[in-house]
Amino acid sequence: MNTTTTSTPPTDDYKCSCPCQHLHRSGQEEGNTSLTLEEKIEKIHESMKIDEKTTTKYNSRFFSAQDNRTLSRAIGGFGITVICCVVGGIAAMDMPHLLEAYRISEVVSQKIENFSSLRKIHYSDY
Repeated sequence: MNTTTTSTPPTDDYKCSCPCQHLHRSGQEEGNTSLTLEEKIEKIHESMKIDEKTTTKYNSRFFSAQDNRTLSRAIGGFGITVICCVVGGIAAMDMPHLLEAYRISEVVSQKIENFSSLRKIHYSDY
């Protein structure tokens, strides 16, 4: 059994699928035949840039999501209570010192008033 196969040569309609020729042809279509490879890469890179301030990721940094779960509200309330107790405890421990300072300031102001009134009487005698 003797079989022979024949192949047909490529015709003029045959197109090469080589990417190099595709890039060259697309450059000719756009009229950018004089651009170097680096310039083409830079042009593509510039066209793909995105302004960071217009992205959702950038804008979402400024807003926090609301959480309506019962557990998260309970933990938040507990945290506020702990912070208030700590600040209130520090203020309560310092209260005797504040009252004493207030009493001393009242005594000092009374003595200054008494001294001022004595000086007025003393000068009026002359």
